[in-house]
Amino acid sequence: MSRFRRKSNRKNLKHFKKVVNYSAGLGQKSRNEVLHEYYKQNVNDTRLWQDTIIDMLIIFCYALNKEYGFGKTRVNRFYEKTASISQCVRLNYVTFAELEKILQEEAKYTYDHVDYSKENYSRENRIRLKTIEEVSVIMYFAMFEVYNFQAKRLKKIGACMAAETSAMAKGKITVADLEKVLDKKAHITFDKDFSHKEEATA
Repeated sequence: MSRFRRKSNRKNLKHFKKVVNYSAGLGQKSRNEVLHEYYKQNVNDTRLWQDTIIDMLIIFCYALNKEYGFGKTRVNRFYEKTASISQCVRLNYVTFAELEKILQEEAKYTYDHVDYSKENYSRENRIRLKTIEEVSVIMYFAMFEVYNFQAKRLKKIGACMAAETSAMAKGKITVADLEKVLDKKAHITFDKDFSHKEEATA
């Protein structure tokens, strides 16, 4: 092999290694970017999930207070049962389908699901709707378990929640407004860790 050929081969090999190293670097960079976006998305999803749960809790408690005059003591019992059922679901002791079946058979109440698979919902809306459905089933079941609420009363709560949600969509009220009413009337405040704390009645 001529000196020129050997020199040319060495030059090509050096260039090839440079290209390979550059490509590998791009690959690692791409993987890092993908991982970054993945974790960022998970954080955003978790935040959305948390915000939806606390909003639902406030709206549900507001409906209980408005329709049935629930005060601090009864709201506390409802909240404790809701937290207990949520933990059972997380630990796979019970499923949402099983909770719904019990509501149907014993409370004569059927939860109306939204078929958002046929609509062009965004990722955020899908997460929010799924969370709303799951939390609603747990809360309805809690009311059945603790206070033996049957279909008529559960539907009344649902109608009140729907009315308040509609008013929010139109910009007439906010979740913060409902929270203030509960704080004033039931002496209950809500934290962002899904818990609520009692305040002494003035």
